Amino acid sequence: MFLRSKYGEMEHLDVISKDYEQLLRQRKALFMESTGISRGVVHTFITPMGVANGAHSSLVHSQLTAEALFASLGKY
Repeated sequence: MFLRSKYGEMEHLDVISKDYEQLLRQRKALFMESTGISRGVVHTFITPMGVANGAHSSLVHSQLTAEALFASLGKY
């Protein structure tokens, strides 16, 4: 999904497809089984612009964008 910023530049939001959601769920299950952790494992995405809201974005528990990472540095 692309959004046009106020400056006319294209910004890209990451989109989670059905196949990628299934892959992430399988990896989470494998991790939990391998480590013996039964709860408290969440999906956190670190992306430049964020994750687009869509049919499969409910998988994302939290996200961290470049803006949040570099906020303490002022304008980047």
